Amino acid sequence: MQQPKRPALLEPRKRHATPSQQAQLMQPSASCSMRQNGDGREDSDEMTIPFDGLHLLECYSMTQYDTVLKLEDFLRHLQWSSVAPVVRPVDDTHAVVVCANPADARSLLQTCGQPACQWQLQQFNQACAKSKALKAGELQPPRVRQKTTTAVARRLIGNALRVKGVQDKDAEQLLKSQHAEKKEARAQKERQLEAAWGED
Repeated sequence: MQQPKRPALLEPRKRHATPSQQAQLMQPSASCSMRQNGDGREDSDEMTIPFDGLHLLECYSMTQYDTVLKLEDFLRHLQWSSVAPVVRPVDDTHAVVVCANPADARSLLQTCGQPACQWQLQQFNQACAKSKALKAGELQPPRVRQKTTTAVARRLIGNALRVKGVQDKDAEQLLKSQHAEKKEARAQKERQLEAAWGED
């Protein structure tokens, strides 16, 4: 006895996205763009390079033996006004040395101008196109990392445990005034450096 044939299942129609829907699918979401920007900090494209780039130097003609680690080790053994420069690698033969201020950059340029120095440096306005293509966020002057005070430690513990009353109000007020004084002193020092550079 023949069994009756089952009716064929109809496949659901495929719905084609409209051009506007396709455009929305092509655009990355906000979360994706945050991941592409790194750790969610301010986009470096909106930053500006301070000192007109006078705190920057390019190390050029690097060989396979002239690694970034060797350059950083060389810079650590020199004396600086505040903090040692940082090195931003560009390619196999170039790197950008970011100093804390133009005065440190001029001093380093003179030091490496000696015949005994193996590193060849030049001012940033003479740098190659790849070095100049670095984002402004990577060319910001390095800063001294502040030590954690008791007031800051209390604030971190209180925020982590979500406990009120842990913070010392007097210490917090003193810390704010110290930060304001340091900020004003730093701004005054930068103005003095810019004025001294303009006199040359």
